[in-house]
Amino acid sequence: SSSADGFPQAPSNKPYRYIKLLNTANGTASSTIYNGATGLCFDAVSGAPLTAGSVLLYASAIAFDKASNRIYFVNNNSATPQDLCYVDLNTTPVVARRFTGYQMETTTGAGYNVNRMSFASDGYGYAITENGRDIIRFSMNASGLPVITRLGALLNAPSNGTMDILDEKGGDIFGDGSGNLYLVANSSNLYKINPNTKVATFLGSVNPFPGTSNSIAVDAAGNVFIGGAYQNVYTVNLATMNASSITGGNMTNVWTNGDYTSCAFPVLAPALTANKTYSNINGKPFVVGGDTIEYRIEVSNTGNINAAGVSLFDGIPASTNYIAGSTKVNGITVPDVSGAMPFSLSGGRLINSSRRSRT
Repeated sequence: SSSADGFPQAPSNKPYRYIKLLNTANGTASSTIYNGATGLCFDAVSGAPLTAGSVLLYASAIAFDKASNRIYFVNNNSATPQDLCYVDLNTTPVVARRFTGYQMETTTGAGYNVNRMSFASDGYGYAITENGRDIIRFSMNASGLPVITRLGALLNAPSNGTMDILDEKGGDIFGDGSGNLYLVANSSNLYKINPNTKVATFLGSVNPFPGTSNSIAVDAAGNVFIGGAYQNVYTVNLATMNASSITGGNMTNVWTNGDYTSCAFPVLAPALTANKTYSNINGKPFVVGGDTIEYRIEVSNTGNINAAGVSLFDGIPASTNYIAGSTKVNGITVPDVSGAMPFSLSGGRLINSSRRSRT
């Protein structure tokens, strides 16, 4: 969060340097877990004390590692390389430690600040620069020192169309139980990322648009929460991309924030079924030459995330002809494109709904 006194402030007023727990029932915050402005600080390697308040300066990228009970972070700065740090939850009081000289991103300049971070179910931590030009994997070796690997730029999935992950700014990531990462950008557009291939698949835009999203997290049940520069917390249905506030309209102790971190890796997956039927519009149970046949394809997704990038192919049967203007989706006519069936064009057509019926 951006202030210690409980009064929410925009990012331009104060940096994010206070860590709190989020109540996912109503969006309120706990007391401060660690105060970056005054908290005790140490060098992570030598153990030497550092000036109090000198480690957590302005973090928009934090990641909780359950195995070590640490919250890793890196300060949000593109002018100079930033060291990997962590808040040590094993001590009383809680302290921050810095791996001096273990820089997460060595390229400097606009967009190379690290402001997205999460652990994934493969056991690695991942961070992404604001411009998407570098996804960074990190872990600890047997000596307890960071192993940092810079993997390079994110790539767009072919299904992204005009959506470009490299045009997105800011935001946050979380990991699922299948090794994927999910990124919400400042634009509130959401992408699924395979960290092994670096391919980012556009899932859709949060609706209604909540404002500048900085934070995303998921719980063990697969419920997704977003927050940011707005004083609100939303849960997002990944199957429909619909968002709803969990605050009930009460903004007391609801904070603007720079990042969330998750404590679980739920399995997120679509569950698609497709059923094709036909009927002779003259009511006969059989078909002869010259009859008009209506084909109906009903596709349902009962999973907990939309099926971005999945294509359904079904050709018009031989010896039949398409009747112009006859395509409908959920009972609503879909206009032909240049005289052709609207779904027969190269690349097909994007459909975004939890259930669709096409005739």
